[in-house]
Amino acid sequence: MPAARSTRTTAANRKALAETPISRQPPAPVALAAQKAAVVATLKSAFPVTKHSNGVAVVSGKSAKVAKPVSSFVATKTVLHRSTAPPQIIGRESEQAAIRQFLQTTVEKGRGGSMYISGNPGTGKTACLQTLIKQSLTSFPSVLVNCVPLTRPEQAYAAVLDALNVEYDGADSALAGLERLVFKGKGAFLVILDEVDSLLGSKQEVLYRLFELAAHPDSRLALVGIANALDLTDRFLPRLQARNCVPILLNFNPYQVNDIVAILQSRLDSVATGEPVIQKAALELCARKVAATSGDLRKALDVCRQA
Repeated sequence: MPAARSTRTTAANRKALAETPISRQPPAPVALAAQKAAVVATLKSAFPVTKHSNGVAVVSGKSAKVAKPVSSFVATKTVLHRSTAPPQIIGRESEQAAIRQFLQTTVEKGRGGSMYISGNPGTGKTACLQTLIKQSLTSFPSVLVNCVPLTRPEQAYAAVLDALNVEYDGADSALAGLERLVFKGKGAFLVILDEVDSLLGSKQEVLYRLFELAAHPDSRLALVGIANALDLTDRFLPRLQARNCVPILLNFNPYQVNDIVAILQSRLDSVATGEPVIQKAALELCARKVAATSGDLRKALDVCRQA
């Protein structure tokens, strides 16, 4: 009898469970939020994190900066880009000495003067000059003005003042403002006119005036013009000699094979990788091709970056 009663009780329980409706509705949002908050609190207690103003996160008493790893290919393409500043100037010893001498005798001593740097594209004219400016032991204002966007040569005065953050009344008074800065300013400053041949006009009065300002005995303007043409001053500015404002002339010859290989290898060495991404034989082949055509370092950089 007890066994039969137990069997009937179990059957009754099963029937009651079968008749009980099962809710298929998802948990209430309040319940989900409570569960998420509990999980987050558990994780925070297990892995305490403290944020600091310098961006360093302290996890369990150890500091660690989270940074995504950069592949060797991405890093190599970055250093081979045209806009990437070279880690150092390879070669060009005589050119560096001439530029360094110019800076030491003009802007570093608070004096004016002028220099014209010529050479084919991609020969390191602007890069060499900017690197030597950074290496100068004397601090002085220096600006680089690209003359290509200027539609009229007279706009060069305003472009120089804008680069120096000097206020002036208007475009018509830009030359007067520049003259006040040159003769009554607080100290010497350096102005680099890249692609200066874009300022060539009918009478070249703007270029004559700029070189005259730099050559004046009381001038505080050190002027450097950069262009491709070797004979720009002789061909387009023949009256510089009569006006006693002839600039120092410096020409950059095209790069040779050894120079191109050394520059490319220097950039690749600046990337900390195990196996070299580009073999030296490939660099030499690229350097020979470029040196045989133009000696333009930018073309060699483009070829290696796109390889």
